[in-house]
Amino acid sequence: EQSALRIPLSFENDSVIENAQLNLLASISSIIISFSFFKPLKTTFWFSPTYDMCSKFGDIVKYDSRKKQVVYDKISLVKIISDKQWTVLFFYPRDFSSLCPTEIHSFNRRFKDFEKANAVLIGCSTDSRNSHKAWMEKPRTKGGIDKLSYSLLADPSLKISSSYGVLENDAGLALRGTFIIDDEGNLRSLSINPPYIGRSIDEIVRTLQALQSGQVCPAGWRPGRKTL
Repeated sequence: EQSALRIPLSFENDSVIENAQLNLLASISSIIISFSFFKPLKTTFWFSPTYDMCSKFGDIVKYDSRKKQVVYDKISLVKIISDKQWTVLFFYPRDFSSLCPTEIHSFNRRFKDFEKANAVLIGCSTDSRNSHKAWMEKPRTKGGIDKLSYSLLADPSLKISSSYGVLENDAGLALRGTFIIDDEGNLRSLSINPPYIGRSIDEIVRTLQALQSGQVCPAGWRPGRKTL
């Protein structure tokens, strides 16, 4: 029997708010318990509802290939879910840093794999949208990240990072959290690295593919290989 805790689509209803008060530790415990069944499960988690994570996901910056310029826009998790798409949301500490671009460009190189998996890829930091835009407009040779195939979400209020449990309060920065949300709004996978350790984007893609397979996938599994 599959277990599922839903990502809240709205926090306007009091009963929804009350049901959402599970902390991250309890969420991680439910993962460990669920894995003991040795079969594929839909295990998802609630986070503290300090921010409406869907109806107004936030302001984004993206490269518009038609206009050939970096533009401002908005993004809504409700819209992504209504379009029956998955979401891969990753947090990183800061624009104009040295380590973050290694991840951002690695994500960009695997963009077609996320696209093939019908997943919307979104990067997020506590920087402003103006900072994102300036960073994306600057060439890589001059400390920028140049054009990306996916959007960067701005979180200067710290509300999104706080809601997802990745905010480093003293520094006002996000940890390197990665969240995979399915097309029904269920959080299917999470991982959090400290600011000084970069992620394996290959493993994130593999995890996404394994989740979508609906099978029990052994270590090192890749699409086309045998499942258990």
